Amino acid sequence: MPQLDTWTWLSIDCGSGTSYTAANGIIWQTDDKFIKTGENKQVSIKSYTTLQLLNTLRVFKQQNKNCYTLPVSNTARYFIRATFHYGNYDGLSKPPTFDLEIDGNKWMTVVSSLTDALYYEVIYPSKGDNISVCLARTWDNQFPFISSLEAWPLPDTMYREMNRDLAWLNSYRYNYGATYWIIGYPVDGYNRIWGPATPPGLVNRSKYNGVLYYTTYEYPPDSAILDAVEAPNPVDIITLPFRISKTNSLSYIEVYLTELMVLEINETRSFDFYLDNEFMLTTSPEYQNCTGAVAIVQPLATLTVELRPTSKSTLPPIISAIEISLRVSSGRDLSNNNLHGSIPEFLGNLPNLKLLNLADNDFSGEIPTSIVNNKKLTYKVNENPSLNQHKGKRTAMIIGLAVGIPLVIIFVVAALVYFLARRKPTPDEGQATALELGGTHQGENGSQNLQNESVSVNMSTEPVVMPPELNVHNKPMQEGEDDSVGISARDYKSV
Repeated sequence: MPQLDTWTWLSIDCGSGTSYTAANGIIWQTDDKFIKTGENKQVSIKSYTTLQLLNTLRVFKQQNKNCYTLPVSNTARYFIRATFHYGNYDGLSKPPTFDLEIDGNKWMTVVSSLTDALYYEVIYPSKGDNISVCLARTWDNQFPFISSLEAWPLPDTMYREMNRDLAWLNSYRYNYGATYWIIGYPVDGYNRIWGPATPPGLVNRSKYNGVLYYTTYEYPPDSAILDAVEAPNPVDIITLPFRISKTNSLSYIEVYLTELMVLEINETRSFDFYLDNEFMLTTSPEYQNCTGAVAIVQPLATLTVELRPTSKSTLPPIISAIEISLRVSSGRDLSNNNLHGSIPEFLGNLPNLKLLNLADNDFSGEIPTSIVNNKKLTYKVNENPSLNQHKGKRTAMIIGLAVGIPLVIIFVVAALVYFLARRKPTPDEGQATALELGGTHQGENGSQNLQNESVSVNMSTEPVVMPPELNVHNKPMQEGEDDSVGISARDYKSV
């Protein structure tokens, strides 16, 4: 398992007056050297939680857009996670709605909650020395805020089937069979958050000790793999439906499997993996060997994972964990950035750029012909008073374009399936013992970079909820609760 240097992590407790080291060893910095605007605030006493980073925030009331500048390596992919806990800091009981952007691209619309702490996570490729994370006001008297911001490099060997030039938005990351534990760092050495889930009608299975070997380079934590759910009977099918906010977007799915018991000579566990009723592969999990089955598909509004027992199986299907991420679509939002001068000609020549928003700036001169004549590009230039917007036959179509123009991006429907039967690590390389539990859970959205082909997202997101402090367990999920929504701040705030 690749070892991460946590000294390269950026963990920013927004609004905090002091830096500190959390109980799990993560060093949290104040945000004053990453941004110069905004005001530090504390949540109300009734909203205090045991997780220190949720008790402060930075709010932005002066400018329409305020940006954090994060120093990064220009060759790495990064996990980026932004967290929002309104906590009624202003006493108004009116949580705001605003946009979150990365490098000028819209990542998501944040609809904050009066009671819940929400977070969003993306795998993002850096293409320079800095990544800009901006909060943009979209409604009068609704002021953007942020509670924490994290960025840490992703090892090159992980998530290799994802296109490395694009951003991938984590939608779901479930630890099946766990009832109330949430897993995060240091149990997951890569600082990922795994939420507990037991779908109705399935049976929890757990193994509390033993050694795991891995034939997947994503290295989910042992704690997530040693919990599992299985169908109640050998002939039953496991059906796992997921809501997908963005249609026509590729989805990355990885299912994690292992056998938790030593099978008798007359016992067999074998099942077929289906996605949206399409056969992917047949598998038989191995005892204490974690494998990953990866697929990249283009779902509609829902994605359904099915594990169907084969005719030879004497035991029901079983699953330990799952991850689902969405690839973002193409776009560039440079609106309201106080940009002036001529619009660069190169913007119209970026082959993968589909949406360009230059509105609400102070550009002057003519719209470049590379933009006007690019039939594949939708662009906005309104509210630039010094810009000549009457050039070319397409200009009249541009003025007054609605913000939400739908883009139809047609992909060849493909199911690219890999069964990651990579070389088995030797015991010295691959073994990991079961660790003490602790940690967090997930939702949807993201974006990409300037000067090169850029990526953006305009999908609606299901908010993901922040976890309790690591190594502090939550209350069990109540029957009938929607485990796809996450775990509420109400579950872990101290009173």
